[in-house]
Amino acid sequence: MLIIAACLHDLGMVYTQEEKQKWFQDENACRKFLREFCPELLGRPAEEWSEENREWYLRTLHPFRLAEVLEQEAWRELFDRQPIEMAPKRCVLAVCQAHGETVAELSNNRHLEYLNANEVDPLFCALLLRLGDLLDFDDTRAPKILFGYVACNEKSRVEWEKHQASAGFRFSTAPSASDLPYKARCKNPGIEHAIKDFLDWVDEELGNCIKLQKRCEKSWQREFPFPRAVLRDEIESEGYMSGDFCLTMDQTQIVTLLTGENLYDKPDVFIRELLQNAIDATLLRGEMEADFVPEKARIDLWEWNDAEGNVWFRIDDQGTGMTLGMLRRYFLKVGNSYYHSQELERDLRDHGQTKAYYGISRFGIGFLI
Repeated sequence: MLIIAACLHDLGMVYTQEEKQKWFQDENACRKFLREFCPELLGRPAEEWSEENREWYLRTLHPFRLAEVLEQEAWRELFDRQPIEMAPKRCVLAVCQAHGETVAELSNNRHLEYLNANEVDPLFCALLLRLGDLLDFDDTRAPKILFGYVACNEKSRVEWEKHQASAGFRFSTAPSASDLPYKARCKNPGIEHAIKDFLDWVDEELGNCIKLQKRCEKSWQREFPFPRAVLRDEIESEGYMSGDFCLTMDQTQIVTLLTGENLYDKPDVFIRELLQNAIDATLLRGEMEADFVPEKARIDLWEWNDAEGNVWFRIDDQGTGMTLGMLRRYFLKVGNSYYHSQELERDLRDHGQTKAYYGISRFGIGFLI
């Protein structure tokens, strides 16, 4: 099962031009990808994505289109000749597809249940495939002659340099729960950072495998312990000093610097900022809805004192409002404005507007004042 899965699991990475075009025209698949990875591109056809995003999209699909590839005549004929004692094709596909699924999806996949007649545990095979896919990480996977064909691609360059710096893992002669030793020699702090990010992914996957192993047939739970984590003591830094350094900021001082008297001349200017937001939302709704007249819309300002002597303000408008996603992406992200985003361009196009909209709000920090 593992040999077959190792041979087949990445076949979905190979696309004909016709297959690429078919997936780029699949609205549901495109929407699912954009919602998860590129929400600012929602509503835009694949032709308007960057080449990097188009490649990323096809890469996310590859574990789930293996069945489509194997329906091609040559592969179908090959599977028809399989020995009768071989595990069912649906299980082979499930094991291959598993390297792209979430832990929850693996837990609920009935095609990964133990096969008594074959004495095969597809879930255990899926766990080994997922780990094997990650742990095959050393300089033998990055031949220089191959890199010559993809040197113009920045992502490929980083991946190649990452593998060139990696001496790989040292595996014990028998299954062990001990930490897995890893060795690398890095000449670039960016590459070292990329390697350590990758090892964090390995650590996460090792934890997932330990959890999922409890669902495997009992003999595999007892006889095959997984390592707990990656041992990183032998990552060398050549020509620079490596450490956990990061730039930090005093939040109070930064907010004071960006607001108050440093940027605004009056302490009550926040009222103007909130009014600008209300006007922007109202005018934008007028751009998006033909039957909405901004000049007739209300913007109400309320002011009152509470029992402790505090003065409260409230502004109500009839504008576009915010979704939960917009609240997180813009309102709660200081300096990030919806009115200067690709998401606004997409929303205007969805409402039949081709001209740009320029809001009054500029900095995206008015509500902090």
